[in-house]
Amino acid sequence: METIAYTLELTLLCWASFTTFYLLFYALLSYFYHEDRRSISEAQRLPHILILIPAYREDRVIFETAREALKQHYPQQFFQVAVVGDHLEDKTISKLQKLPLRVLDVQFDKSTKAKAINYALEVLPGHYDLVLILDADNIMRYDFLKQLVQGHHRNFQVMQGQRIAKNRDSEIAELDALSEMVNNRIFCFGQQTIGLSSRLLGSGMCFNYSIFKRIMRNIEAIGGFDKELEIQLLKEKLEIHFLPRAIVYDEKTRVSNHLIGQRTRWISAQYHYFKSHFLKNLKNPASLSNMDFTNKLLQLSLLPRSILLLFAMISSTFALLFSHYDILLCWGICLSLLVFVYLMFIPIREISYHLNVALRHAPRIFLSLFMVIPKMKSVNKNFIHTPHQ
Repeated sequence: METIAYTLELTLLCWASFTTFYLLFYALLSYFYHEDRRSISEAQRLPHILILIPAYREDRVIFETAREALKQHYPQQFFQVAVVGDHLEDKTISKLQKLPLRVLDVQFDKSTKAKAINYALEVLPGHYDLVLILDADNIMRYDFLKQLVQGHHRNFQVMQGQRIAKNRDSEIAELDALSEMVNNRIFCFGQQTIGLSSRLLGSGMCFNYSIFKRIMRNIEAIGGFDKELEIQLLKEKLEIHFLPRAIVYDEKTRVSNHLIGQRTRWISAQYHYFKSHFLKNLKNPASLSNMDFTNKLLQLSLLPRSILLLFAMISSTFALLFSHYDILLCWGICLSLLVFVYLMFIPIREISYHLNVALRHAPRIFLSLFMVIPKMKSVNKNFIHTPHQ
């Protein structure tokens, strides 16, 4: 029994250590990120941009999002806003139709973001150069499209804007905003520092129109469609360029149950794509020669941070029971480094506040996630909607 426990503790510790050092490595690299601020002449031909906003039961927020999207400092004849209203109320559709944009009123039996996007790409005229995907709660900064044009003139085929919290009006929203900021530093700033592709965020992302339409035809993901999209892009050696000055404001969830549902969906998607891509491509030396793709596979193998803390508690309990103090010490170092990754990006004056918030809410969130682990496999078979206000 003790041998089995030690083997389990060591396995979990190795997995957690790899995850921690991966995050720490890119977190440190993010401090050396250098943005190319050379301005490209706007005298070049302006691209036509399609702004697609899938909105599933988003009656509370979609009108404001659509209205704000029309206020971009960019010639109106060069961009088109299109809302895919899936199961929106009639009064919401009527309000949207009064705005100078396209409204696609749909009622899918089994709604997904990928299905809404593919429908729009099929029915809208295809005379665009770029397509931008927003979530129904996203508000772009006034110069977002101009930043995309700068990238377009540098021949960037795939671009990811920087998503920033729109609200910090609850402690849960603060935690969510902190998580977003840390992920940006690690998976966007850090990876771009050494020439690797940024991650895709699911919104605030822009593509060459024809490339996107071709790849999306083969994507029918229920959850985590951005992960499937990212994998397909990297397989084709299409780099994902991070544009830190292209700012999009994203609503952070205010309720712990919504946060748990959101994280459950993310973890489930990671598990699904790890299972379907990691082991299969690990046996293919040709695919591993693609550094961007290999790095993505490594990301899929990372232990989710919320689950990491749960495993740390389980493993540490076993270590105490069997007096495996070496394992206990290693877990202490591992968790300290993980906390350090977060503290690196929090202003000193706010550290005590964030630690206090995390200590109050983390136990319940981790316990709830632990309870849904056995259901992770089935979660990816159903669309989970995070409501916005």
